[in-house]
Amino acid sequence: MKNRDLRKIFKRKRKIRPRNELVLIIVPGSSDANYINDLRRVKRKKSATIQIKEKGDNNPQDMMAYALKQRIKSYDDVGQKRPVKYDQIFIILDYDNEDNCDLKRDNLFNLICSKYKSGNVQAIYSNPSFEIWICFHFTSTARWLKRKDAYDKAKKHIPSYSKSSDYHVYKYIEDYESKAIKNAKSAETHHDSCSKYTPSQRNPSSKLFILLDYFNIRLCH
Repeated sequence: MKNRDLRKIFKRKRKIRPRNELVLIIVPGSSDANYINDLRRVKRKKSATIQIKEKGDNNPQDMMAYALKQRIKSYDDVGQKRPVKYDQIFIILDYDNEDNCDLKRDNLFNLICSKYKSGNVQAIYSNPSFEIWICFHFTSTARWLKRKDAYDKAKKHIPSYSKSSDYHVYKYIEDYESKAIKNAKSAETHHDSCSKYTPSQRNPSSKLFILLDYFNIRLCH
């Protein structure tokens, strides 16, 4: 009996290691995937595990449906597979209806981006495309742009720019990150002053600064 009591007294308590914050970022294509993969590599935080999944689809309804299904997934945590809830999910979207020719798609885009503008499942969009985020690293603009215009402007700033699956733009814009955040937020202020509140109206704009703020502030511990 005494030995048993002694074992209880001296038994080492198992330390419970706090789980890393688990973040999922869902992207529509390779350009976004390459940029965010490089962003993750440079801003790697020991306190977070960041997963990136390329969906290959820019349909806002399909992207969000996929994201909601991912909220609880089996994740390999310390060698054991068990259901783990993601702490934060981001979906990256482009506004892919610049001529407003598909009213249903337009309404879905506005609904999803407005409904999921905050919280642990969040839609982050660029209007007209990801390339406007690249442009914000070099210049501020409030002029309405088509997708081709945004691509041409990005190409002007970075002559080698390409949407090919093996092109990595991050190394060309990394040093101008703070300028991009400032210019993107300035565009938001401009649209608010013009009473343009729906995401489809907010051209040019990019909410990718929210993701940067998450990396720089929320995960900076």
